[in-house]
Amino acid sequence: MNDYIDGFARAWAQANPAALQRVNTQRGPGASDGLDEILFVARIMRLHRFLDEALRAQLRTHAMSPAEFDILTILDCQGAEGFLRPGEITRRTLATTGGTATTLRHLEARGLVARERASDDGRSHRVRLTASGRESVRLAAIDAVSAQTALLTPREALTPANDALQQLLEHLGDVNGPSEG
Repeated sequence: MNDYIDGFARAWAQANPAALQRVNTQRGPGASDGLDEILFVARIMRLHRFLDEALRAQLRTHAMSPAEFDILTILDCQGAEGFLRPGEITRRTLATTGGTATTLRHLEARGLVARERASDDGRSHRVRLTASGRESVRLAAIDAVSAQTALLTPREALTPANDALQQLLEHLGDVNGPSEG
């Protein structure tokens, strides 16, 4: 069976053979033609679009942006009394410092997070979820996960796909979870 990406890749390879040739030259003798890697990345990007669209649609019903959802989810993982510094939130979300600061200001204005001075360093702040923030993110998470998992069929394809993606991420050095690193 051919999917959208198969058709796109064939058309792209015909229209832009120089790019595929360059990939092949960089890879060296005996390597695959590079098309497998291109197809893999294109499928991940396309799947991301579908999942992101489902997530955004659900978050809109909760008046929440994906950036807000990310931060609230990370803080929810800290437990009822858990705090994180803004820099740690930035690291965990892979956002920019400015983006994190702006999102935290919006969340604080809506009463979903609270910031306080860190006791060990009066120059920095710690951020925690408020009770309202915890309730909001948990309700949003139920809807978001339901919408995304509805897209992930056939179920029997998930385990090998997940294992392959995990191996690739480990190869890139993405090995420590939030509480481990």
